[in-house]
Amino acid sequence: MICSDGRYNRNTNMYTPLAILLMTCAYIVYRISSSARQSRLEAAEASANGCEPPTWFQHGWPFGLDFMYNILRADVAGRAPAYIKECFDTSDNQAKTIRFAQGPSDGFVTCDPENIKALLLTQFSDYGLGYLRIGQFGPAVGSGVFTQDGKAWEHSRALLRPQFNREQLLNLETAETNIQNLMKHLDVELATRWTREIDLQRLIVNLTLDGATEFLFGESVEAQLTALQDRNHGQTSSRPLGKDQLHSHAALARLFGQNFDNMMRGVGYRTRMLDMYWLYDTPSFRRSIRGVHQFADHYVQLALSNQKKPKLDTDSFSDGTEESSPRYTFLTALAAETQDPVVLRSQLLNILLAGRDTTAGLIGYIFHILSLPRNEKWYLWLRAAILRDFGPYHQSPGQSQSYKSITTASLRTCPELLAIIHETLRLYPPVPINSRLPLHASATLPRGGGPNGQSPIFLRKGENCDYSVYIMQRRKDIWGTDAEIFNPERWLDRQDGSWKTAIGSGIDDGRFLPFNAGPRICLGMNYAITQTSVVVVRLLQRFEAMERCVDREVEDSGFSGANPEDRWRKLRSYAGTGNGKRGIDDVVAIDDAEEKENPRTGQGITWGRMKYGVVIMPEKLWVKFREA
Repeated sequence: MICSDGRYNRNTNMYTPLAILLMTCAYIVYRISSSARQSRLEAAEASANGCEPPTWFQHGWPFGLDFMYNILRADVAGRAPAYIKECFDTSDNQAKTIRFAQGPSDGFVTCDPENIKALLLTQFSDYGLGYLRIGQFGPAVGSGVFTQDGKAWEHSRALLRPQFNREQLLNLETAETNIQNLMKHLDVELATRWTREIDLQRLIVNLTLDGATEFLFGESVEAQLTALQDRNHGQTSSRPLGKDQLHSHAALARLFGQNFDNMMRGVGYRTRMLDMYWLYDTPSFRRSIRGVHQFADHYVQLALSNQKKPKLDTDSFSDGTEESSPRYTFLTALAAETQDPVVLRSQLLNILLAGRDTTAGLIGYIFHILSLPRNEKWYLWLRAAILRDFGPYHQSPGQSQSYKSITTASLRTCPELLAIIHETLRLYPPVPINSRLPLHASATLPRGGGPNGQSPIFLRKGENCDYSVYIMQRRKDIWGTDAEIFNPERWLDRQDGSWKTAIGSGIDDGRFLPFNAGPRICLGMNYAITQTSVVVVRLLQRFEAMERCVDREVEDSGFSGANPEDRWRKLRSYAGTGNGKRGIDDVVAIDDAEEKENPRTGQGITWGRMKYGVVIMPEKLWVKFREA
């Protein structure tokens, strides 16, 4: 230290490190004592509420690193929800709520309907999305209805709700145009009455992307026609673009689906990394985000400048039974409520996340299930009901009695169609795992504590709780011994010689929540179910049979080989199930007899790898159709 007379004081300088050390020690002691005091207060609060400790997951590595490693490994393998289910199946006392170490903090996972009901409904004000959701999703979709809490969420919900309260959300005329574009792909693949092998999931993703972008932006990206054009010219939509093309709107539209997929895949990785989501922030992730944002910003600016604003008639929306009326556009209606371009973009991307992937996953899993050899009877059962209610297929539905009967109302009154959709949603809910955390103070959940799991449990403020409707909707103690078997008749009841949708089969008592529940229930639920219904009806009207191309799916997944026994061994090892019989979303042996008699197709194996970003869908779906 330099004194006032210019001399250097060595003694003062000597004490500076000591002072820093003492201050550091004092701070550490303060934090430890504060933490101990907080723990005592929390223990007293937990005891006062009758809470008991939950079942702990038996970790093999410190900080739960083994769990995080295994969940990421399962994610890459396309079976993350199935891995979580196995953790429950092998837990002590078959617990329904388990505590995990999650890096620097702890968290819970529950599949108990009482706890899920508390998180979503009865204790809604105690829980929210918290810092994790905006951190994991924020760079991609911004601050919107799926990332906000409190007053901000209430404002977003109020902004969006009127747009989804309309009687006719899905323009069936536009939906039919998109379906005919899908049919063009199938026409190209028709050899005789059978099509060649096609990846139906890729076609479905493009179809739902076209529908979602037209509904939201007022203009389709025409992903289906672009893919068909590329196929006819032997090109791919992901081919490199020149530097002068990279920032054009046409290029952004062409690459939008690819950019959106990459972006949501990155968001999925970030969610699986929990508190350490920030570790996943790659250049390709950022590039995809920029491409998606630039595409959305183009339409936001058009809407705000009124350069491309369709005339809006709120009293007339086409339902496929009337003449075309002025088209409703989500962005135009939203721009009438707010002129903030960032808010508009964020809300659009939040809705697009659900609007495209939810529907693509639901349609994909319906055909994934119906294409399995053991489920051929359900394909024929559903097709018979569709022909009964909607008639045979006509390529020009606007002039046919068949199409005239396809309305929003009639789709809701076909019990077999509803049963197929409900049972698919039970086995494959769009968002298999979601999360909440106490926002303002510590909170409780009604069950999961104590030796029998019937006592309340205590959650500290900010402590994460994942809930899995995927596991809950497959629990045998809730749904019966056939809980993992596809059986749409569980939703129906025979009365007076006709089929009627059953009441109280899981919807009313909190056991069936594919679209969430409570104040945050999915706004676009009816849109997704209606679009799914139209696509299923039109495809089954035209095609009388469907066959799964197992060999092609196995080959695409890198497990092909000349030796069937070696291939079967690899597939079993990949699924991590020992005998390959853990569930229909993994490698599944149809039955032991077919396993021995059918070595050509991998000894009776059905491949079904799951693509899981935020919403689940089949990764591939190689099938063949036979035209009626």
